[in-house]
Amino acid sequence: MSERYVVHESDGSRDITFVATGPEVALAIEAAKLLQDRNINVTVVSMSCWNLFDQQPYNHRAETLGKGPQIAIEAAGPFD
Repeated sequence: MSERYVVHESDGSRDITFVATGPEVALAIEAAKLLQDRNINVTVVSMSCWNLFDQQPYNHRAETLGKGPQIAIEAAGPFD
């Protein structure tokens, strides 16, 4: 898994992936820890630049984001 994007790895098999940018990354990590207490395994991906991520090979992107639900956490901003 790419350490460049993954900033918090779930303790077990991944149930959900949070995708966050900027200051929202810290919030996503805290939420992941709270959910872990409820046996929900969350991996947090820091997505500072969608455009650069989209240029990565498909297999790399798929491995980084996982197969389960993906939830974006973004306070405000355009998705160009």
